[in-house]
Amino acid sequence: MNGIFKTKFVVKYKVMSVIMLYTSVSHLKGVKKKQEETRLIFHINKIQIVEIDGSQEDNLTLRENLFDICKRRYEYPQFFVKVGEKYRYIGDFSTINQMNDSKRLSELTYFFGV
Repeated sequence: MNGIFKTKFVVKYKVMSVIMLYTSVSHLKGVKKKQEETRLIFHINKIQIVEIDGSQEDNLTLRENLFDICKRRYEYPQFFVKVGEKYRYIGDFSTINQMNDSKRLSELTYFFGV
């Protein structure tokens, strides 16, 4: 699994947000399907997300920062948490889907106090 569950770190701040980096201009059905499916997963699990559209000019700096953190450019969707002023990478669609299938999505609330 990618993201936060590979590394160990101590969180000293409450998470303000779960961030979904997505794109509104993809013509690939697979990307759109993954984005919609993860929105539904978070909704069903009652976890609020903040959506950042990586295709919008206003989000260019933040998008590049998030790409640097996750080391995966132009792969949507990607998920992060904002802890204090820092972003931590959770993972991609597969990570969220696996966590949901194994009933582990609530670990986000445990580890980060969402």
